[in-house]
Amino acid sequence: MKHSGCWPVGFSRIPSFDRLAPSACSTVITVNSGSLLRTLQRVTLLAGESSLVRLRVTAGTRLELRSQTAEIGDVAEELPVDKIEVQGLSICFNGSCMRDILQAAADAAVQLSFAGPLKPIIIRLTDNRDALYILTPIRAHGQRYLNPTGS
Repeated sequence: MKHSGCWPVGFSRIPSFDRLAPSACSTVITVNSGSLLRTLQRVTLLAGESSLVRLRVTAGTRLELRSQTAEIGDVAEELPVDKIEVQGLSICFNGSCMRDILQAAADAAVQLSFAGPLKPIIIRLTDNRDALYILTPIRAHGQRYLNPTGS
């Protein structure tokens, strides 16, 4: 039996997105996908093999992307956003996966929705509500990456 690399051998059904996507989100960000992609490319460049990126959001109109490696140190960039409906949040994810989604989206703006630091990130195109991307977060070592205050 040949394995395609996408689904486990014998897996015959695609999982229901309704079960994966959170029904209610406490934080919603609308941001220019090109700006987010360029910022993410710079931050993941120094993230190393893990591509671990932390996104931190607080009240206001900016979000922070940060990565950390023992060999190089920290890199952080702030990014202005179009709109934030926020309840403070800090979440870690694979920056390479998010970068792939943003490259595929090729849209002027995307909406990122979060239900919490350990719930999947919902990514939608603002001009095509039928397009839906789901990115699972990464549980980082230490509370520093999960603390909404960033401390």
